[in-house]
Amino acid sequence: MLDIRGVVFMRRDMEIIRNILIETGNGKSTVSLPRNESSELLKYQYEIAEEKCLIRYKAYHSKDRFTFSEVKLTSLGNDLLDEIENDTVWGNTKDFIKTKGLEIGKVSLSLLKDIAIQQGKKQFGLE
Repeated sequence: MLDIRGVVFMRRDMEIIRNILIETGNGKSTVSLPRNESSELLKYQYEIAEEKCLIRYKAYHSKDRFTFSEVKLTSLGNDLLDEIENDTVWGNTKDFIKTKGLEIGKVSLSLLKDIAIQQGKKQFGLE
């Protein structure tokens, strides 16, 4: 998370975002995290998910905690979750991306969703 100059950098982590969507879809609406390096990464993933209109939340931060409350899936978040929630489809999606020499975190959300849809169709024998 730190480069050689000591500057913090982070990337989207689709495994974490997928887990956020699944937990939110299952009714988890509040997350409270202690302020530390690993929590900074999770906080960033919540912020990315909100920026991409996958979730909405109210954020409360103190000097020692990050709290996200009233976390809800948006329509786009529900759509993406519908495509990536199934473990088999998710695994096949990741495998397909790896066969193309890419990492899951370096594929756009729209392309990721398209690949997941394709993998879901294959699973149901529609392609």
